[in-house]
Amino acid sequence: MNIQKILVIDNDPEIVDQLIIKIEALGLEADGVTSIEQGSQVMRHATPDLIIMDLGFAQAEGYIFISSLKEALRPDEKMPPISVMNSADDQFLSTYAYDLGTTDFHVRTYDSDSLKTLIMDFLPTDIME
Repeated sequence: MNIQKILVIDNDPEIVDQLIIKIEALGLEADGVTSIEQGSQVMRHATPDLIIMDLGFAQAEGYIFISSLKEALRPDEKMPPISVMNSADDQFLSTYAYDLGTTDFHVRTYDSDSLKTLIMDFLPTDIME
């Protein structure tokens, strides 16, 4: 089985580093970037199996990234699940994120068990056995 790959996008490099360490400890591969531009570059090379991202970018870049993903995919690719994290439980942002096609929206507080549960909700369950 191929190792599942997760793309982490957050403008805070400490959060990116923390998530990558935890993801790799689960035996998965992770790319972490701190800008939407970098996330778009990663997507041009390979589509990850899951995207975990923040929407707190300037000028609604996070929303633009999500809405443009479908256009960036090759015809043989499907949209990966997108889990949006935010620093606060904001109903408006949550609704808007779901309207854009995200799969999940949650407040950004990850311990290792919560992260594993989140990943297992979207990727094959045998990946971390």
